[in-house]
Amino acid sequence: VNSSSVFIMNSLPSVSVSLNMTSSNNVTTDNLTGYVTASDLDGDSVYNITDWRFNGNSFSVLNMPFASDSTNGTASLNGSTLDYSSYLNNATVANALYNESCNSGYDGSGCYEFDGSGDYISVVDENIPPSGSSFALSAWVYPHVMDGYRVIAGKTDNTEHEGWIISLDASGNIFAFNYGTNWRATVSLGADAFQANEWAHMVFIWDYDNDQMRVYKNGLNKKNATETAEILAATNNFVIGIDPRDVTGYDFDGLIDEVKVFDKVISDEYILNLYNSSEFSSSETSKGELWSVCVTPDDLAGVGSTVCSSNVTILNSVPLVSSVALNSTSDNNLTSDNLTGYVVSSDDDSDNLTYAYNW
Repeated sequence: VNSSSVFIMNSLPSVSVSLNMTSSNNVTTDNLTGYVTASDLDGDSVYNITDWRFNGNSFSVLNMPFASDSTNGTASLNGSTLDYSSYLNNATVANALYNESCNSGYDGSGCYEFDGSGDYISVVDENIPPSGSSFALSAWVYPHVMDGYRVIAGKTDNTEHEGWIISLDASGNIFAFNYGTNWRATVSLGADAFQANEWAHMVFIWDYDNDQMRVYKNGLNKKNATETAEILAATNNFVIGIDPRDVTGYDFDGLIDEVKVFDKVISDEYILNLYNSSEFSSSETSKGELWSVCVTPDDLAGVGSTVCSSNVTILNSVPLVSSVALNSTSDNNLTSDNLTGYVVSSDDDSDNLTYAYNW
């Protein structure tokens, strides 16, 4: 007599996480490094989904790694993909197909395929990204074709002319479109243009306070451009891979992975670390903040439980006096001269300094 068959299921991976700083002082000049120990009973390779958090909230307002819990979107049934930020802005997938082995970026995990005809990912949240303020968009892209304008992501209204769109043009340049003012600009990249059938990491920054757009490729700032128009509030969903105005002909044809959105300007140092998947840069931290890192293990067959490190508090940096000079009112050093001490100092927290003199 034969027993019934038993199918051996995948064992979900697990992790432990700790957070250390460059020094034991926990000051703003220290970089943050998350140390992860992953285990998988099946011996599968584990990809760690990382989400940095300060004061209890994620540093990014959207963190979509397109993990293995993502599903296909088909003509008859939408799929889904999760946001691993604390905001949980999970997305609907329409027509785009999930590829488990994209070999994208640094991790070799899954991504989504867009065929250039109605495939997209949609996130319902009015604050992604915010309007009338700075934001940054980060993604790995692999365009199959370079012809006309192919939308990476955007957020607009259909008729009220509000919002923005970020695309690649036929030459591999970044094309930015401020729908509110009908303002549009091509950020020409020359020899650094994005290429068809090649993975590249792209970051676009709209620096609202400094009237500037900045484009990064593979961790490095390639081109800046001036833009003074305000981006007006848009109520449509934030979408990936399609023109949010429901205008045909601009849909992305290729692969997209690791989409992140930030409600702030992020630093050059952080962007390079984001490209290299390395430690969190000190340029993003400030005195008094509580930082932690949350990690979710993915063995590309299943996603384990999220584990967060303990909090680290960014402490005050002690100011430094690098030199002191003593001068008299005149160069003659007479008893009638006043004496003045001149101090050169620095403070990594940019605090205002006062000095106690001991004559």
